[in-house]
Amino acid sequence: MNNDIQNITSAVNVIKTAILQSQARAAKAVNQEMLALYYGIGRFISANTRNRNWGKGVLAQISERLRS
Repeated sequence: MNNDIQNITSAVNVIKTAILQSQARAAKAVNQEMLALYYGIGRFISANTRNRNWGKGVLAQISERLRS
């Protein structure tokens, strides 16, 4: 009986560790993807602001449309 409890406790610990490690890897991947997205958006806006003379009005319109 005592050996069964130890086996169950061990199994729970192994599974719990696997879940937590997987969650940490998933969070890291999401953070990397979001960082890449925001960096790309910033580069796009910066390039268009310089090359196409976008001003505050254009950026405000883009921002408003993205929010809606």
